[in-house]
This record gives sequence, structure tokens and C-alpha cells, in this order.
Amino acid sequence: MATQQKKGETKNQHYVPQFYQRNFSNDDKNIGAYILEKSKYVPSAPIKTQSSGDYFYSENMKIEKTLGAMEGMANKIIKKILEAPREKLSIEDEYTLYVFTMLQAGRTNFQVDLIKESANLFVRNTLKKIIELKRNNGGSDEVADITDEIIDRVELKFNSIGMMALGTQAQLVNMCVDLNYKIIINETDKAFMTSDNPAVIYDVFMERMKQIYALGSRGLMIYFPLSPRIAVLYYDSQCYKVGDRKKKYVVLKSVKDVYELNKLIVVKASNVVYCRPNDYTAYQIGKFCESVMKYRLLDKVAGYPEMVSKDGNPIIGSYHIPLFCNLSLSFMKELPKYSFIKPNKYNPAIHRLREIAYHRDDFILKGGKV
Repeated sequence: MATQQKKGETKNQHYVPQFYQRNFSNDDKNIGAYILEKSKYVPSAPIKTQSSGDYFYSENMKIEKTLGAMEGMANKIIKKILEAPREKLSIEDEYTLYVFTMLQAGRTNFQVDLIKESANLFVRNTLKKIIELKRNNGGSDEVADITDEIIDRVELKFNSIGMMALGTQAQLVNMCVDLNYKIIINETDKAFMTSDNPAVIYDVFMERMKQIYALGSRGLMIYFPLSPRIAVLYYDSQCYKVGDRKKKYVVLKSVKDVYELNKLIVVKASNVVYCRPNDYTAYQIGKFCESVMKYRLLDKVAGYPEMVSKDGNPIIGSYHIPLFCNLSLSFMKELPKYSFIKPNKYNPAIHRLREIAYHRDDFILKGGKV
């Protein structure tokens, strides 16, 4: 039975805010949208229907109103940045932008798919282990008709999974408060693209080390385009030098850098890449997306090899498969302390995590000073 919509209720809930999408629009109503699964470009897609879903978060409108209030504050700061990208932000504005970026990184359909894949894989692997134990302990007849093929079709049903993704990310919002940031000013003749997963988490250092990465990883970065000409980049300043240390902004003159950042957007998109109409032709955006599709993954999650605890019980777990695209940015360099480390000398006990992963609460109380 369908839920009856109440007066004033926002049924169509955006996981990429409309105000943000308007920064990539010519008329505040439409945006260029390239659908990756269909290899199709829609030059004038209505913003009101993009990156949204019916009750994506919850039927509880308090959640939608809270998000709306947060988005309103972020919108003011982003407008300020777009108008004067070289001007320094106040500490309050910096933190508001940071929180908005962190929440945006965890509130999209991309994150929802990660949660679904992780949960389904865990349940399937657990069922397989139970069946295996049954067969090894004289219970083969009870499970004779249950094959791996049947188990692999098991799908969990979720309620309010968008809210689950948002809630999980909210608990981790201060996990990257140690990262520095730079405003990226694009002065080339190529525009930034964005997507239905616009705040992109990546790790160049871990890519070179051939390791998985997470929010507490050494070398983490978060790229978030704010308009076709302006973006913000959060980065581990203990691992990288980004532009001039004395400036809070970096001016891009190289089209190659724009290409690399757009590549990151396409690779990490859920299904839709956005651009301002007329910035790219259908042929240009299609050709570009096609050229980087090789980096995208069919599966986002994998199970760990079979392990057992000290008392002999099986340990079942999974991890997010690291998505790498050979990212190379001319304005970002690894500092010698980490650039000298070779993959065969990588020591996870020393090189895997940033200080905040060990002492997050103490770090925050000290005002972000290690």
C-alpha cells in the first residue's frame, strides 16, 4: 500500500542538492547529464529530477528540514567562494564547508550501493560457511538442495537505507578534520565536470603502495568541484604539498590537470556525470567518459580470504575494493618522507593511517593540531 503524501511533505529528496547542481546550469533549471550505463547525453536534464529519489532518506520530514538548513548555510559559503575564490575564509566558514563536503561524500546512491553490497556479501558468505559446517558435521541431508548459486541470489531488503548512509557518515564527520584544503581555480578553456557522487574520496599515496584506503588513511584526499571553474581539494598535508604553501588557493593553467580531475569524477560517479550545458558537446563528453570507463569497477566490495579466530571460529569480513585511476596532478607532490617509500618497503603499522585515526578525540580537542 503506497504511503499517502502529506501536505508540505518533500517526497522527492535530493542526495545531491539542487542549489549545488544550479552552479552547473545556465538557467538554474537544467543541467547537462551523461548517463554512463546507457552512454547517453541529455543536454537539458531538469535539476528537480536529478540525483534524487522518493523518500531517499526517510518519510520523517525532520531529516529533510535539517538537511535543508545545513545546505542553506553551505550555499552561502559556496557563493562567497565562487565570487571571490582567492579570499580567505573564516574558521567558521571553513568548518561549515568541510562538514558539508564530508556529509556529501556519504549521502549519495554510490554510498547506498556500498552498504548494500557489503551487507549482501556478508550474509551470503555467512550462509555459505553455515552450510559448509553443516555438511562437515553430518548434516548434509538438511542442506542438500542449497547450492552456492542459490545463496548468491540472496538479496536483503532495506528500509531507509539513504538515512543509514547519512547517519553512518555523520558519525565519521570529524575523521578528516586534520586535512588541509585549497580552493582550485580553473583558468583553462576546459570546464570541471561533476556527478551524482560529487565529493570524491581518493588516495594517491595508497594507489602507489597498491593498498586499500579509508577515511583515516595516510595520503587521503577529497575532491569536490563547486562549479565549472572552482573546486575545493582537501588533502593530507603531512603527505602532500599542494601549490604554494602561503596561499589557500591553486590556479590551474594546465588542461591536463582538468582532465585528471574530471577523470576522477567519472570513475567515482554512480551512474550520471554532469556538466554545464554547452561546456561540452555530446560527442566530447561521450568520448571522454568512454576513455576512462576502464578504471571503473563492476563490484565495489570483496570478501577477505578465509580466516579463523584464536579459538578456531571462522572470521567473515569484507572490504571496499580500492578504485584507482592513475591520478596525476601537476600541482600536488608527495613530500620526501613518503615519496621515498617503495611498495616493497610499505609497513602498514607505520604508514597506513594518519594520526587522527589513532587519536581522533584528542586531536579535535587540541583544535586540529598534531
